[in-house]
Amino acid sequence: MVATGKIQPLSKVEIKSKASGIVKKLYVDYGEWVKQGQLLAELDKVQLEAAERASRANLQCRRGGAGFFQSHAGTQQGRCGRP
Repeated sequence: MVATGKIQPLSKVEIKSKASGIVKKLYVDYGEWVKQGQLLAELDKVQLEAAERASRANLQCRRGGAGFFQSHAGTQQGRCGRP
């Protein structure tokens, strides 16, 4: 018997990451069955950690610099390199 047709999946799932970056390692192959909660990929942490450090430094600068700027309003340059 010979038949022609189209194969359709039972369901499709769109997978998204909360973080963007370079994929360091894939733990599954295309088309492979996976379970809920299973680790699929690992991102390169170098860029993510650098972005986190920059964000934390910026936050600390903004938090710590507010009182300094109010008390030194007439100076040319305040904390964190801001004019």
